[in-house]
Amino acid sequence: MPTEGLNSSPVQRLMSKRTKTLLPTSARLLLPQVVRGVVKDKKRKQTICKERYDKSSRILGELQPGDAVRVQANNEKDNGLLQLAIKRVTPRSYLVKGNGRVLRRNRKFLRLTKERYISDFDGFDSIIGRN
Repeated sequence: MPTEGLNSSPVQRLMSKRTKTLLPTSARLLLPQVVRGVVKDKKRKQTICKERYDKSSRILGELQPGDAVRVQANNEKDNGLLQLAIKRVTPRSYLVKGNGRVLRRNRKFLRLTKERYISDFDGFDSIIGRN
């Protein structure tokens, strides 16, 4: 939640006052009052979130053209298919080839495998184990 840990709502930070409401409210609370320390509190909250995320994250290694990879797909039918990494497009995405298609996938959905990928001349792809 964006305001969790902060003692003000987004409209209070934007307009420096509380908005009128149908609920009984003290007139003193409706007077303009600048909310202080918002930038510092948001930075602290962002730092805490980053530290928590980094505890379980890891850096994925770079794939080389020709590496065999297992691909996590959007549907169950294509999930876990062996494909061939063709080239790196950006620091986190690769072109992969398999089942007669060339797809662009994010590195987090690619798992390097020790299997070897062989493409037949008939247009069919086959898999054999590496020694």
